[in-house]
Amino acid sequence: MSQNLFREKSLEKFSSPEQLDELIKVTSPRAWLALIAIGCILLSAITWGFSGSIATQIEGHGILLNNGGVFSIRHNTSGQVVDIRFKLGEMVKKGDVIARIEVPQLIEEINSLRNTLQEMENNGEDDSSKYKSIETHVLELRGELDYKSQIVSPIDGRILELNINKGSIIQQGEPLLALEQYGGTVKLEAVIYVSAEQGKRIQPGMEAHISPVIVNKEEHGFMLGRVMFVSEYPATNQSMMKTLNNENLVSLLAGQGAALMVQIDLIPDSSTESGYKWSTPKGSPMPIPSSTLIQSAVIINREKPIGKVIPFFKSVVH
Repeated sequence: MSQNLFREKSLEKFSSPEQLDELIKVTSPRAWLALIAIGCILLSAITWGFSGSIATQIEGHGILLNNGGVFSIRHNTSGQVVDIRFKLGEMVKKGDVIARIEVPQLIEEINSLRNTLQEMENNGEDDSSKYKSIETHVLELRGELDYKSQIVSPIDGRILELNINKGSIIQQGEPLLALEQYGGTVKLEAVIYVSAEQGKRIQPGMEAHISPVIVNKEEHGFMLGRVMFVSEYPATNQSMMKTLNNENLVSLLAGQGAALMVQIDLIPDSSTESGYKWSTPKGSPMPIPSSTLIQSAVIINREKPIGKVIPFFKSVVH
């Protein structure tokens, strides 16, 4: 009797219009919003899978140089620096005397011969062949003194490094300063070094992304360029030093094994402050000077994401 009573109440509960309305509410508005959001995410993922791209890249380190390059200046004479006429960052012209070195032996020899000439003049021997011979020798020694005592700029350019001070003792062949050559048209190019094994995959014309270390990449992006040249053989420490003129960077690159040199042409853009095209509309808010250290990535391949997903699912199924 009681069981029938409970059954009747249950049937009444589920058959009333109010309860039927409650049963029809399968999904709440919040759940619908969640479903729509998930649908949008899936649609975006599918669209990206077919229209987007994943880049395969090779990374390297290097430096920005102008099209004239950097010259390391050495001297063929040991001695003490007695005069420096230019400062770091200043411009020099070809033939300018940047510094002078004391060469006491030559000076003593010249002074001794001059004293001899003076004595011969006092004795009326200035017309003799001996006098003329000594006089010629003095002129030769003067030329040798100028050559050995003067550090002369071989190019028009700017002093990038100055490794000497007044009073410094230098050794023959020691690098004294670095000059950045200035030509008629100055244009930056990137020189990077990459692993020799990976570098073989790089070809001229490939896209390159250049990130100067002085620029916030997250905020201002990276410079855009194209590969111009890839060396056929690994670079030596000496050749890297000649190009980079930076011992710390050369040591870093040498420690990573054999490296190939890659030259990258930067894409110009007159609308940016730097004069070069960036991944962002404005790029760096300041000019980028040569000799700036860089990190770079060369894009060797671009593939649609779906091309990577399908092989993955095939491997899972099988």
